[in-house]
Amino acid sequence: MVAWHALPAILPQLGTAIGGLETGAWTLARGLSEFTSVHPIFFVRSTQLTIPKMVDGVRLIPDRQLLANIRRQVSEAVDVGPPFRIRRFRPRLIWQLPLLAAARWSKNDLPAPTLPDPRLEGIAVDAWAGFGVNADSARVAATACAQRRPMFLFLESNADVDPKIALDEESMNSYGESSHVQRFALQHASVIVCQSEFQLRQLNTGFGRDGLLLRNPIDQNQWQVHPQCERTHVLWIGRYDTFHKRPSLALEIASRLPDLRFRMIVNRHAPDVEAIVRRTAPANVELVDYVPFDQMPRQFASAQAFLCTGSPAFEGFPNVLLQSAAAHTPIVSLSDFDDFLQRSQAGRVSEESIESAVSALHNLCQKDLTPWHHVDDYLDRYHSLRAISLQAAAEIRNVCGAPS
Repeated sequence: MVAWHALPAILPQLGTAIGGLETGAWTLARGLSEFTSVHPIFFVRSTQLTIPKMVDGVRLIPDRQLLANIRRQVSEAVDVGPPFRIRRFRPRLIWQLPLLAAARWSKNDLPAPTLPDPRLEGIAVDAWAGFGVNADSARVAATACAQRRPMFLFLESNADVDPKIALDEESMNSYGESSHVQRFALQHASVIVCQSEFQLRQLNTGFGRDGLLLRNPIDQNQWQVHPQCERTHVLWIGRYDTFHKRPSLALEIASRLPDLRFRMIVNRHAPDVEAIVRRTAPANVELVDYVPFDQMPRQFASAQAFLCTGSPAFEGFPNVLLQSAAAHTPIVSLSDFDDFLQRSQAGRVSEESIESAVSALHNLCQKDLTPWHHVDDYLDRYHSLRAISLQAAAEIRNVCGAPS
């Protein structure tokens, strides 16, 4: 399993940001280790000299980005200018500065996205897994082909199966991923794992391939805080952008509900968008840069409601909906992903209407009538970590036993 940026989900004290891809990949790895006979090996990027070799029964293999850690240390003591200036001298600068200067002239050691990844060589595996249709997953696919091993490609966004990717022309998506590279990943994956029925249909109609429906798993016990916290605010989680998480829509909703408090936990992504959000946030909005992953259950448990403004064009199935439902925090979402809210009854959908979202939040914060017993049963039936892990393990054994 290759999810280079997942370390904050595994070891929360080492991270500063985490997304749904990383959360989902690590949750599935834990489930495979706990409930099945599949032994996950997890590749991550790390700036630490040492990290544990095993966490929750999962073997970790780090790509140690020591230069990134050194750059961070140097930046805390040096202004590179112009003019160059040492603000605080540290003895380690004597060797760090020459090392960084030499590294500037070295070539990037990552291969082209359609070539095998040397970081993945030398490890005997039965199958590979990549997450998201991107350059990292394309390298995993190329590695799997070179080793004659099957590769599972887990979709993480509806944009991963945008019909435009199937066209021959070259284009770049909003995250800078090339359509040529995305096509390579989709074409060379043995199994494409979909989060929703919508993704299954898009994959079939746009790319002529069948997929495996494996809904996002949730460990319900992890998200139920006891004793319960006092619920004081509306929670929003995302990142600074204009097209995917859409924090500006959350600000607009908050401005129309001045009597409610809003807490927005926002990963840094686009500095220009961050500047606008900070400048225009109304007085009832608290902006939080980062909360460690192991503290997130308490964030949900202390919220009166959870607000989702994600775009259906870019979201896949947001893990935050499962986390909120498991924490018994009612949801108001501009869109319904995989009809989750309709089926689970964990909240209300405003159909992209700001006015409807405002009304729904107002009513939910006045009185929560959510049928939580039904929600718990739905999560247990369709998103149980044990059930999803067993389904994944059965498919892995089936594919690994099939002819190449």
